[in-house]
Amino acid sequence: MPQGEICTRFVGGSLDGQTVENTSPMYLVDECVHETGYWYRSNSDGATMEKGGKRDSLWHSYAVEVYRKGDKDQYGYFVYSFIERRMIDRCQATTQKGTQCMREAAINLTFCKNHKSSILNG
Repeated sequence: MPQGEICTRFVGGSLDGQTVENTSPMYLVDECVHETGYWYRSNSDGATMEKGGKRDSLWHSYAVEVYRKGDKDQYGYFVYSFIERRMIDRCQATTQKGTQCMREAAINLTFCKNHKSSILNG
């Protein structure tokens, strides 16, 4: 392995057993989030679950898995352990154009960081 580069290994979740070789230490974060590829969109019949592809203008939430960095294992890999699945919801604010904001809502809130601050300062 080139000097100054690291390797990581994932334990649990959908990434279980996968490794990432020879990456820069600047990518060694305490928690990382992996999109599962499942997302939900609103339609005239309610909502549908989609797999893969790009989220369109009708998306309302998507699923992620959260991994937390632990110590190095016996092989020198930094181990990221699965800790939870989360749903990321779409901001509920209406834009000046009259459409729903496309940004992600802050965790456990209904608005993105931009709209949360504009509502508080409103």
